[in-house]
Amino acid sequence: EAAQHWPAAHAFLGCDLDAGQLAAALRNATAARAAAGAAGGGGRVQLFRADASLRGGLPFPDGSVQKLVTDLPFGKQFGSVTGNRTLYPAALAEFARVVRPGGRAVLLTDLA
Repeated sequence: EAAQHWPAAHAFLGCDLDAGQLAAALRNATAARAAAGAAGGGGRVQLFRADASLRGGLPFPDGSVQKLVTDLPFGKQFGSVTGNRTLYPAALAEFARVVRPGGRAVLLTDLA
């Protein structure tokens, strides 16, 4: 959806460890590109299988990402609440590594 609404953006990069989630993202990106059609929208979308819980797990150089948006696992459908106690701090460290100084990160979670 973001690629459809911000066609002037350089690229949209998506990462997930789960192959099924990547396949769903590819279907969504393909549908968005088709919906944008001749309007020229859709942006460039690249998907990667990656593990944000590992240092260097995201395939981006340090400080190379301007904006990061993520829907972290809530531990209900994927993972577990207990596992998130380890995942969240590790993922935040990896996000901090790739987001450039002055960049922005938006994280969706069910935790306050």
